[in-house]
Amino acid sequence: MKRRYFLKINSKDNVAVALCPINKDTKINIDNQELVIREDTPKGYKIALKSIDKGEKILKYGYEIGQAI
Repeated sequence: MKRRYFLKINSKDNVAVALCPINKDTKINIDNQELVIREDTPKGYKIALKSIDKGEKILKYGYEIGQAI
């Protein structure tokens, strides 16, 4: 059984939630792209699914939950 590292809640989201601790350099596949985790990520933390510029909206649940700083 393949381990599930994250959950993308809504198709509009630009972040996913870590379902377990994820080690730096772990490769994950989402939306037909491979991402490499850049730092150790604790369970429950958000993972950016694309480059998010300063001031850009952060989308989770399909809604804006904040802005990148």
